[in-house]
Amino acid sequence: MYGPLDLEKKKRQRKKKEEDKSDRQPIGNIVEAEKVLNNQTIQESTFSSVQVLLSYLREKEKANFLDTIIDKNSFAQSIENVFYLSFLLKDGHIAMITDEQGQLTLMPSSPPDEGITTNVNYSLFKLDYEIWKNLAGIVSQDFNMEQEMEDQRLKFNSQTSVAKRKR
Repeated sequence: MYGPLDLEKKKRQRKKKEEDKSDRQPIGNIVEAEKVLNNQTIQESTFSSVQVLLSYLREKEKANFLDTIIDKNSFAQSIENVFYLSFLLKDGHIAMITDEQGQLTLMPSSPPDEGITTNVNYSLFKLDYEIWKNLAGIVSQDFNMEQEMEDQRLKFNSQTSVAKRKR
């Protein structure tokens, strides 16, 4: 036998830390629940922008891809337009085809039923600042997100006021 027969547990003594609360400085800024609200607002804004683009393309029935996504005045808005269009393409609300002249064209389509599997095609689109500057000089901008949003807002307000008058 090697070692003691009885093991005794030793009680550890812990030192209490003394903190001087007057010297404390905040580590960071105090953040409230506003960020959650901002996140929800961003999601709603994205959804409404996608809906505005969809209603524009449904009204137009056939639109040139570049004329729709390129905003001549804003590189950032052009990037956002590509982002919004990607949702519509992914969900099948918009189809991208090549027309007789070889131009990419956007057309409204019906999303496939849930049980039906379809062939999925992927497209890559590179849009950096230099490419945007070149395209902004040659495209005829058909779609303007700010103008379309304002038109949608006015249309909604006029429909709402007509409905209120009927009551």
